[in-house]
Amino acid sequence: MQRRELEDHDKICDHKLVECDEHCGVTLIRRDLPNHKRNECPEVRLTCPNGCIEKRLLGPDVTSRIKRKDLHNHVTNTCKMRVVGCPFKDQGCSLQFAFQDLENHLQHNMSSHILILLAQNTQIQKKNVTLSEKVESLNSSLEAKTVLLDERRAHFQVKQEEVLMLKRQLDELSEKCSSLERQCSFLTLKNTELEEELSKAKEVLSTYTWVIHEYHILTRKHPTGSCFKSPSFRLCGYKWYLILYPNGDDKKHEEFLSLHLCIADSNLPEVLRSGRVPTGEVPVKYGLRIMSRLPGNDVSYKVTMVFEKSATVSKHHEFMKTRETLSENYCDYLNNNRLVVKCTIHPAM
Repeated sequence: MQRRELEDHDKICDHKLVECDEHCGVTLIRRDLPNHKRNECPEVRLTCPNGCIEKRLLGPDVTSRIKRKDLHNHVTNTCKMRVVGCPFKDQGCSLQFAFQDLENHLQHNMSSHILILLAQNTQIQKKNVTLSEKVESLNSSLEAKTVLLDERRAHFQVKQEEVLMLKRQLDELSEKCSSLERQCSFLTLKNTELEEELSKAKEVLSTYTWVIHEYHILTRKHPTGSCFKSPSFRLCGYKWYLILYPNGDDKKHEEFLSLHLCIADSNLPEVLRSGRVPTGEVPVKYGLRIMSRLPGNDVSYKVTMVFEKSATVSKHHEFMKTRETLSENYCDYLNNNRLVVKCTIHPAM
């Protein structure tokens, strides 16, 4: 391409970078410039879509075309041909018209607008009356409920005080109950102790203890069939005595100590007289025991028997071995060679 042709080509080259001739400041290749001006350039002047192209509508100082960057604001806010609604649309006027006709609409429809406002005002007044009645009713209900609430609060306060008083009474009763329980436990313990003492006392009152001194000498003095007896003693209203055979009461039992319990009389006392027991009969539970120096080694027998007449005898031929009675467990050599025999008698009611 010749130089002179190059200069001509430069003026029409589609790929040359050029600035937008609308002075928007954008640089782009020449072939894109028409599309830029047609669709994008903010400085390009356009015709208002509402048709306000006459100067009498735009004003004497405004050109007939509007820059693209100002078009939206013009159409939305300043164009006198833009469509607007009546300011009384919320009150019922639904007409729409060009902005330039707004004043004319208001002037010619003032009476109808006033009637609309009056009708709306009447409706509002009616609603106000209804709402006032509802408010008054609600106030009355609120006052009644407030009075009821105050009564409930007062009643609740009274009940709270009653509950507090009952709690104090309950605490006092609980303390008294605890005190009574302690007293009851103490009395139960005392009663148990008294029962034990009473049982011991009854045992003492129902027991005769026969202490035989120099028992080893008596054993030699009394061969088989020979005996000696205890002093008479009174238990359960009767007189009794014991007979002891150190070497058995006959040849058959010569290796044993024989022990007999005898009743000395049969006069039934008043405390034992009963319709179930014939006069002259003495039903008793008795026990005979030879005491050991070692705990738990006593030799004893317990018997229930009816003594029918004077001198009735309960015999124990083989009470224990004679040689055992002479051992140190039973014949206490440290206490004058004594042998201790206990007899316990209870009524067999």
